[in-house]
Amino acid sequence: MTLRTLWDQEFIRQDTSSAMLNFLSPYRTEHAGTIPAAMKDRAIKLLHHKYSDQAQSLFAIACDLCHSRNHIGEEIGVMLLPATYTIDPQAVHQMLEILVDSSHWEVREWAASAAGHILSDHYDDFHATLIRWLADPSANLRRGAIMAIKVGSNKLPSAHVAYLLDVLQPLLADRDPYVKKNLGPYVLGDGLIKSHPDLVLPRLRAWVELPDETSRWNVAMVFTAQAGAKHGSDASSILNILATDTRPSVIKALAKAKNAIAKYQQQ
Repeated sequence: MTLRTLWDQEFIRQDTSSAMLNFLSPYRTEHAGTIPAAMKDRAIKLLHHKYSDQAQSLFAIACDLCHSRNHIGEEIGVMLLPATYTIDPQAVHQMLEILVDSSHWEVREWAASAAGHILSDHYDDFHATLIRWLADPSANLRRGAIMAIKVGSNKLPSAHVAYLLDVLQPLLADRDPYVKKNLGPYVLGDGLIKSHPDLVLPRLRAWVELPDETSRWNVAMVFTAQAGAKHGSDASSILNILATDTRPSVIKALAKAKNAIAKYQQQ
């Protein structure tokens, strides 16, 4: 790996997590209270390079950063956990759970992404943790779990994805806005239907028969995302069932879905 800039050279000289955070703190943005994503990504790559043959040292840095109570450190540290997962899986589970439930929205995003990468690489060992999160009273953890499934499912075999769709089904009726606004339109509509349409479309045909209003709203909202709208021609039976529902939220979601499908078909 080439150290491209003076910034790279200076960052990689920092030998402790506190020194790294002191170096990075001046770059903090007002918007998110952390440093820009590109800078975080670069710091993560540099740390992987610096400790490429020192997995234990990289894990120690990751733990220090995850426990730093500094949002910059938490975001960088959590993204080092997938590569060091096998050193101490239980400790990783605990750190992820804390950060997925963080009060800081951006930390939650990075932690959910890290959880998704771990799900992809260590499904057998990690999926039970996500299932537990899906049933947790914390909306942050439930939402973090569905986001991790979106990130991780892209590389998973069909059998694993089919099981994850099973465990996602109860979340269709979750009325918490933080979960609801992500599941149908984003996790399913922009994620799983893109990577596994052969599995998702039959589920949608089954789920649209559920009487629950929020479940039907989620089904309709899948088709508002571009990846979902792409399958509009395959969804006529689903849309026809939704069209018989007189509840306002379902009517509005169906209108959005039809509009998105029409726009996609006009491209």
